[in-house]
Amino acid sequence: MYAEKPDELRDFISDFCGIPKEAILEKSGLETDLNIYGDDAVELLIAYGKKFNVNVSQFKAAEYFSAEGGLNLLSRLFKISNVKPLQVSHLVKGIIAGKLDESVINRGFSRNVAKTQTYDPLNHNTRLYCFSLPFDNCMHPR
Repeated sequence: MYAEKPDELRDFISDFCGIPKEAILEKSGLETDLNIYGDDAVELLIAYGKKFNVNVSQFKAAEYFSAEGGLNLLSRLFKISNVKPLQVSHLVKGIIAGKLDESVINRGFSRNVAKTQTYDPLNHNTRLYCFSLPFDNCMHPR
């Protein structure tokens, strides 16, 4: 499904959060790079689940996003984080798997997915044979 709609995830994040599409990369951290946290992050994930038919019911948002306001504002200013990183690439994995949870975030792509050519909309190229490597280690033809 993701390969059929190459810019849809980037467009979705851009439209939902008001972030320029050019700023959204596969390695972008939702909280650290795109400043999506707290209730905004939860709302984004719920809308993401509905739009891309991804089950987010087992996703533990509190482990990946800081709360809004208070001391968390100082933590963000000084780039101090006590939450796990969640990247755009993890959302891509969720679309492919049909769910977003620890098991999806922490694993590489399955061999069934990796044996097909897929279009990578975030880098505008074709991805070839990942062989179960994590998303960021897949081969990117130049």
